[in-house]
Amino acid sequence: RAHAEAIRLAELERTLARLDLSEQQQQAVSALTSAIINKLLHQPMRAIKDTAASPQLAHAAQQLFRLDFEAI
Repeated sequence: RAHAEAIRLAELERTLARLDLSEQQQQAVSALTSAIINKLLHQPMRAIKDTAASPQLAHAAQQLFRLDFEAI
């Protein structure tokens, strides 16, 4: 999640720098991008947290996404 948030913030900053938006509009775009990240990550994070049911899934996710399960 932290990696996705870092990407979101970098892209948000880059995009907002090119647009002439009011503070309210900037906050709306930020909230939108945050909601998108949360919705995209919700189900995969839920599945990963349920590692007792599938240790293979947990191991695959850890390898694919270089996850630190202590941080989840």
